Formats: sequence, structure tokens, C-alpha cells
Amino acid sequence: TSIVVDSHHIANWLIGQVRNEQNNPEDIKEYAKEINADEEELMNAFYEVPVMSTAQFEKVAEMLTLFVNELAGKAYNNLLLKRLIVEKNEKEEQLSMLAYALKSVSECVSITDMNDRILFLNDSFINTYGFSADELQGKYIDNVRSDKNDPSLVEKILPQTLNGGWSGELMNKHRDGREFPIFLSTSIIHDDQGLPVAIIGVARDITERKAAEKALNESLERFHYANLATFNVIWDW
Repeated sequence: TSIVVDSHHIANWLIGQVRNEQNNPEDIKEYAKEINADEEELMNAFYEVPVMSTAQFEKVAEMLTLFVNELAGKAYNNLLLKRLIVEKNEKEEQLSMLAYALKSVSECVSITDMNDRILFLNDSFINTYGFSADELQGKYIDNVRSDKNDPSLVEKILPQTLNGGWSGELMNKHRDGREFPIFLSTSIIHDDQGLPVAIIGVARDITERKAAEKALNESLERFHYANLATFNVIWDW
């Protein structure tokens, strides 16, 4: 009988050798002559083969087939289980790698549920804002936003994120109350079925950039007034 696992024929199972009541010893003797075999040796081998009725043989064959099918079914289930374990391990490795990546990036990464409650904060976020993960876990992301933000601007963030994404500048606050500017980008996280399950926000502290912009603007303004004063002097002359 054949052993088939996952539609693949992997082996045959052969058990023993029998003769039924219809086998005639005289026919075996004639067969020995036809193939030029030793008649006595062939007859001794013939009588060593056990006798089994056709009905009994069919029952044994049927039982063997049932047993092999059960064995093949168990082998197939084990194969599926092995595949599931491999896939599970691969997914766990991918998730682990993703977690390490999120924890290691220099930008502040926050993951919130669909109602903006905090689920995950990376190390950069914790270091930048001064809060511990436990202090903010389950809290609304608004807890790190400054009251100086334009309310109409803040109100647009979640709806626009759900509609595809939002990006822009905000004022956020440190645990000690100190406020600082950030540039924030948000987007939706989807599951394997494409359903939205969470929101990810990636932010960076732009304090230095804003200071540089301010210094540049002040420098340009002084340059403008200096040139204007020079022009007035020349014009008076």
C-alpha cells in the first residue's frame, strides 16, 4: 500500500508473502522446469510460504490500508504543525527585529491605539520627554503636548491621520514642564487583513533647527537694516 503525505507519494509498505488455497503444488513443479530451477529447492520455499484464504488476505490488506492512512494523516498533521511552528518562529523573529529597530532609531516613535492612547514608546521618546514608559502607558498622547498649540491644529491630527496621515510642527512638553518644538509625522498601522489597528507617530526635536532659523532671520534682518541705513546716507549726500 502507498503512503501519501500532503499529496506526495513518499513510500510503499510491503508486508510479507502468502499463498492461498488455490495455489497448486504441481503448477509450481512445472514452473520450476520452465525456469530451469531446482525443483526440490523451489518446493521447499513454496511450502515455507504461509497459507491464507483470499477473504482473510483482503481483511489484512484493508486493515493495512486503514493503518497507513491513519499514519499518513498523523504525518500530515505533524507536517502542518512543523510549518506553523516555523512560520510562528519567523514572525516572532521579524517582530523582534522590528521591536529592536523601533527602540534603536534616533527619532521619537510612539504607537497609540485608534483612540490615541499610548501603547508603545521607544527609548528615544522616553529620553527626550523624560517620562518613563509606565507613566505614559495607556494615557492619551495629548499628555505630552503643550497647551500653547493652536486647538484647531491639534484637532485635525487624528482625523487626518485616519484619512491617510498628518505631518507638521507642534509644541510638546518635557516631564519637567519645559516646552520644545517638534516635527511630527503620523500614519496608520494595518494588520494582515488590511484593517487599521494602531497609529504610529514619528517625531524629532527641532529646537536646534528653530534656533538656527531664528538666528538666520535676525542676521538677515540686521543686514537689511544696515543696507537700508547705508542707502539713506548715500541718498542724503
